[in-house]
Amino acid sequence: MRFINFLILKLAACLTLGIILAHYFHISPSFGTAIFSGLLLLLVLSWFFERKQLRQGPFFGILTFLFFTALGYLNLQISQPHFQPNHYVHLSPTEVPEKLSLQIVEVLTPDRYHHRYFGRLLPSGYETSQGKLLISIRNDAHYFPLHVDDHLVVSTSLQPIPPSLNPHQFNYKEYLEKQGVYNKIIISRGEILERKEGDITLKGFAEGIRSYVSESIQCLKLSEDATAITQALVLGERRAINKELYHNYAAAGAIHILAVSGLHVGMLFLFFSWLFKPLEYLPFGKWIKAAIIVLLLWAFALLAGLSPSVVRAVTMFSCFALAGMLNRPTNGFNTLFLSYFILLLLKPYWLFHVGFQLSYLAVLFILWLQPKLYGLYRPRYLVDKYLWGLVTVSLAAQIGVAPLSLYYFHQFPGLFLLTNMVILPFLGILLGFGLLISLGSLLVKIPNFLVHLYDSAIGLLNDFIAWIASNDSFLFQNISFSLPKMIAVYILILSLGVLWKSRKKISLTATLASIVLLLGVIVWERTAYSEEEFVIFHRSKVSLMAHKQGSQLKVFNHTHPLDGYPIKSYAVEKHIAEFLPQEIPNVFRIKGKTVIRLDSMGVYPRQRFDIVLLSESPKIHLDRLIESINPKLIIADGSNYKSYVARWKETCTKRKLPFHYTGEMGAYIFE
Repeated sequence: MRFINFLILKLAACLTLGIILAHYFHISPSFGTAIFSGLLLLLVLSWFFERKQLRQGPFFGILTFLFFTALGYLNLQISQPHFQPNHYVHLSPTEVPEKLSLQIVEVLTPDRYHHRYFGRLLPSGYETSQGKLLISIRNDAHYFPLHVDDHLVVSTSLQPIPPSLNPHQFNYKEYLEKQGVYNKIIISRGEILERKEGDITLKGFAEGIRSYVSESIQCLKLSEDATAITQALVLGERRAINKELYHNYAAAGAIHILAVSGLHVGMLFLFFSWLFKPLEYLPFGKWIKAAIIVLLLWAFALLAGLSPSVVRAVTMFSCFALAGMLNRPTNGFNTLFLSYFILLLLKPYWLFHVGFQLSYLAVLFILWLQPKLYGLYRPRYLVDKYLWGLVTVSLAAQIGVAPLSLYYFHQFPGLFLLTNMVILPFLGILLGFGLLISLGSLLVKIPNFLVHLYDSAIGLLNDFIAWIASNDSFLFQNISFSLPKMIAVYILILSLGVLWKSRKKISLTATLASIVLLLGVIVWERTAYSEEEFVIFHRSKVSLMAHKQGSQLKVFNHTHPLDGYPIKSYAVEKHIAEFLPQEIPNVFRIKGKTVIRLDSMGVYPRQRFDIVLLSESPKIHLDRLIESINPKLIIADGSNYKSYVARWKETCTKRKLPFHYTGEMGAYIFE
């Protein structure tokens, strides 16, 4: 733990706290700016009066931490569109112009029906509104691909991004908001009134390089899977990977090698450090070496399209290179938190990106635990040392990311150690070979035997990954892991690590307290999830309900797959252990309320019910039904025609009767 600068750790923690507070608690920009300015003034005055003292008082330190907390708060706040006067979220529907001027800023993976992009709304004429939005262009036979920096003029209107309609599902709306995207447009080719090339930006320049290299990879005549894997290794481009191959890598715990990140950049950093080591013997050699390494790393970042993962990694290893240039003793923790601090200053919303969290946790735990794990065994031979190093690095990284991975993905690859032991020794060779033939093909013709050799190596890699993925018994899926449990597990891991490094009474006390905390979370969750709940889900063209009782879930639609959407995610979150398929009832009672479900037959008894559930587009006269049954609420699920739903909604509005359509308001949960 030598040479650790705890100040940068504390400042990074304060910055993080400020960003989290700004995300969940909002104050007016003027008030926030006033607080920040006041803290800055007090900090300067405190430094001025205390600078000549031998020992500074606690007041200056407290002000410093409060200042950086406020800095994190204000930094995230000013990046939010609600505090940007010219952002399009402030426009009313009547103020949105009929023609929108857009600039493409990122090309996304297309879905079955649309080509998708992130675009930036440009000021046009007297309109000054701007902001980032999602662009979906319908597929047709005459579609032409768009590129970063292209300018468009389209005839359409802004649409809100719908939230998740079912409980505990992936919230695409929330995900896009963390990308700075709050609205979308859906257009066809005919609605694009004008298209032209815009001024080239750094992102567009990087995208142009990637496209050029991607074309050279496709011209190598590799197999389809080898081409896709090469584009992922070299360019971080995963759009060409088919679903089965991607699933195999995910199941094998090797998905990290398909995204250019710290692993790839770290290998390049070590290779460049070895390659240019002779420069250190020249005058100013360390400066020259560091400058070359930093330039090459950022050139690779350009090649990878300046994706967030590669920018994070290159920033961190650039700090390593610069530390070597200054000839100062450094510590990996300092470099890690310095890059973390810099990136959050520039991109505060990255704190909420899963990739950002996973990458920094992996490196943090490698720096912290790997030396201690390595010391458990003293290898004698070179191969033994290398293999033991791989084992300890993999274990340390997995300990660091496992709780977070379980929280986000609810699965754990049991064979991750075997996967890393086989892949990591050869990943550097495959990456270097891929770069060599990809970039070399731009200059000369690559010999066929090298292309075939590389293609065979990628084929062997894919076969090994497929074999690992085929062992389903070692892939633990559908693991319920909540946020409180994740936090409690991390506290336990940290306390155990501290106890392992320094066996003191306070460390033992902290470990016992963390165990009690984890047990308390487990008991609390069992109590909370034992409550009864009845849900009418939204599923297009399907009527689907579920009744949760403890760890048992009755699913009312025996034809619907129990491991499909939206039952699977709900069951994982609610700790469901047993499924009971049931026929859909026509009349039932839940939470003291009587419910009648009308299907396509539209037959109902003339008696009073509290709630009417309309399914499968029943041909009924809703006014007569309301007069006959006198319900307190009408619910329409996703199995109905939208034209019927619109008519029912209008009727309920006129009668001032509550109407809940799951396609607009989401699943209905009986409370």
